[in-house]
Formats: sequence, structure tokens, C-alpha cells
Amino acid sequence: MTYVILITAARLCVLLLYRRIFSLTKRWFRAAWWACAAFTLAYWVALLTIFLMQLYAYCSIACRNSKSFTRKPLTAAWLNIVIDACLLVLPMRMVWMLQLSTKRKIGVCALFALGLIGVAVSTARAAALLKMTNTFGGGCRTRHQILASELT
Repeated sequence: MTYVILITAARLCVLLLYRRIFSLTKRWFRAAWWACAAFTLAYWVALLTIFLMQLYAYCSIACRNSKSFTRKPLTAAWLNIVIDACLLVLPMRMVWMLQLSTKRKIGVCALFALGLIGVAVSTARAAALLKMTNTFGGGCRTRHQILASELT
């Protein structure tokens, strides 16, 4: 749960930084910015709700319906990749519209491209969850394995 809160806060900070740097004067940027913000907040509300509504009884349900149970962390991981990629691509066009030399524009884009680290981490997390899902083979898992998959 801490991961979900912190990653959402970091994404919202990045979005607010984009808003401050580029302003929302361009219509396409304003629409894309609001779409990213809405998607990020919807993702946060959905995961927080799912996490808070889970009960220990859910562990016994997971043994009966383990395929749908293992899909949730994988879906969350792939949504992380999509959101991070959107945040990465969002400022690039605006940077090329700035009145800077090409060399500086490339430098600013490279700075924003450091967000690729977040995409790489999300991809590695999705691969690890996929491997863990395949390792368990859809069978009944222990409560510790379930909680580990939920918290990562």
C-alpha cells in the first residue's frame, strides 16, 4: 500500500512540475495533462480501494480462483508501465517548441528521459510478477506469498 501511495504522489509531483514549466496554454497539452492526471488518480483510487477491501477470507477464495487472483498484480504492473511511459512522452513535444538551441533541447529531453528508469523498474517488476505467477502455476498459495505479490 505504501508503494501505491508513494508512486502516485511522485507521479502527481511530476505532473505539477510539467504544469508549472510548460503552462497549460496549448490545448493538446492541457488535454493530455488532464488525461494523465485523471488516469493516475483513477489508478490510485482503484488500487487503494482494492487493497483496503481485502480481507483474510480472500486468501481462501484465492485458492479456488487463483488465476483471477494473480492477474491483479500483473495488471497493476502493466498499468504502471503505461502511466510512466505517458509521463515520459508528455513533455517532449513542448520541449521542441521552446526557444532553445538544438543542443540544449536535446539536453533537456535527455533529462526528462531519465524517467526511463521508472519504466525499466516497472517492466522488471512486471516480469518478476509474471515469473512468480508462472512459478506458482495457478495453485493455492500461502498467505505470505499472496501478500508479497500484493505489496510489490
